[in-house]
Amino acid sequence: MKILCADSDLLVFSHVSWNSEFQRPQHLMTRYARYRRVFFVEPLSYENHEDPFLDLHVLEERLCIVTPHLAKSLSKEQNHEIMTVLLLGLINSASIENYSCWYYDPQALAFSDRLTPDFIVYDCVKPLVDSEGKSSFTGEMEKNLLKKADLVVNGNPVPPEGNGLRKAREFILDPEDQKHIDFPRLGFVGIIDERVDLSFLKEVALLKPQWQFVLIGPIVQISAADLPVENNIHYLGAKKYNELAPYLSNWDCAILPLRKTELAQYTSPMRIPEYLAAGLPIVSMAFFNTLEPYKKNHLIEVAHTPDEFVHKVESLLPFKNNVEHRQKIDHFFEEMSWEETWKSMAQLEIDLLANKALTQQLASQKTNNNNRSIFKS
Repeated sequence: MKILCADSDLLVFSHVSWNSEFQRPQHLMTRYARYRRVFFVEPLSYENHEDPFLDLHVLEERLCIVTPHLAKSLSKEQNHEIMTVLLLGLINSASIENYSCWYYDPQALAFSDRLTPDFIVYDCVKPLVDSEGKSSFTGEMEKNLLKKADLVVNGNPVPPEGNGLRKAREFILDPEDQKHIDFPRLGFVGIIDERVDLSFLKEVALLKPQWQFVLIGPIVQISAADLPVENNIHYLGAKKYNELAPYLSNWDCAILPLRKTELAQYTSPMRIPEYLAAGLPIVSMAFFNTLEPYKKNHLIEVAHTPDEFVHKVESLLPFKNNVEHRQKIDHFFEEMSWEETWKSMAQLEIDLLANKALTQQLASQKTNNNNRSIFKS
């Protein structure tokens, strides 16, 4: 496969910080950084700085994390104007000439609209939503981005990295904060917020007090007082991506106790393919169509009630180390890896850039021909 030339840089406007939960932006951009410079612009940070600035941290040879520090005392419009100037300064100081812009956050268009990239990607990982999880979809900024973008892609579904959590299939010693927990263990990894149906989780935990429920992830936008407190529910806090394998290696089943909301129809949780990479059976609450590919291939069971959830888990517990189940998983993901996803998107950019250049060349030739015709007349 041809790779986009190294002198074509990439400016990424992310909706998450680089050091947050390792997900789609980090997976893809670490790969792009093998062949081109990537400037990963984190979400705006508003602090008590009199002199706003960009903090540049070179993580790898071609990967630079750009953290904006803006003044809390200024208006949003003023900060956007300052951010525009800072970005133009970065482009100048880093000698960024040929480049593409990659958006995860449409709101970033407010301060990057004056840039002149060769190519624009909108990687729509999820729509804008309100506090109740209802889609507000296209705000004005997103509408503008959809018009400007040369390529719009949807982040769902994306398969796991083959050599990431796959090692969880091997025997790995239990981590210190998990080894005291009895078996069987049902595990969840992800942000613990309003999307997690805590009342549903509590009902299941009460139905099966001998089962142990292990939740890994930060608690966000809810109070710790809202968490159900039962002897068989264990909150182990946030873990780094490279720390997860020992935990998953010692689980019997993975669970997705997430609410069925309007947002769910746009959501394909990243953890589904990662649980599968680890070889774990999975039971989920009912989402919309995003679960269909997994259900169709019998890689996930879906439950609508706590009783049904218990029944599904009971039917899957024997499959944890089942060779046939793992072979089925491997076949499903044979051509669906982060590597293949990245290669496909890189090739799309190359092809569309070539088509764009050809279109511009033909338009220029047509204009020149028209001018010559007018001059002759």
